[in-house]
Amino acid sequence: MGGNLLITLGALSLVGLLVLTTNNNIMNNNVTVAESEIVITGISLAQSLIDEIKTKAFDQVEITGTIDSPSDLSSTLGPEAGENVTTPDTSSSQAYLSLSAYNDVDDYNGYSRTVDTDIAENFTLTCTVQYVQVSNPDILSGTRTYSKLITVTVTSPFFTTLPSVQMKSAITY
Repeated sequence: MGGNLLITLGALSLVGLLVLTTNNNIMNNNVTVAESEIVITGISLAQSLIDEIKTKAFDQVEITGTIDSPSDLSSTLGPEAGENVTTPDTSSSQAYLSLSAYNDVDDYNGYSRTVDTDIAENFTLTCTVQYVQVSNPDILSGTRTYSKLITVTVTSPFFTTLPSVQMKSAITY
């Protein structure tokens, strides 16, 4: 009878260990899924801002006149007078101030936006716009060119595996 008791206790110990290990694996999986959803949301927000920027004119000069050479393009990247948006832009997703205040791509240089979603709050999107080489958009240009690189960086206090998500898109006139 003593031998059966030891076998029973051993079996119960193994079952208990199996249950605890399974529960731990399920919890780790849930954390991974939640983190993935937050990162995917950050990627979607970055892509959404890039899509918004691409709807604007390439340069302010394109709106007010003609562009015959790169020297005709704006020498300063950023919003022109009267196109100021207080940053971070915390307006609702239906009416961010940038939608109506900005009319060309480089107005978004230095722009930032704070977004709250159903998944998580306090996503911060920051944007830079820079001139790049036409033949190689990975290389920044010290002069005006027909290509601009849009970089959107997303940060969130809920990113645990990454410090940020960054998306880039080159746009050419």
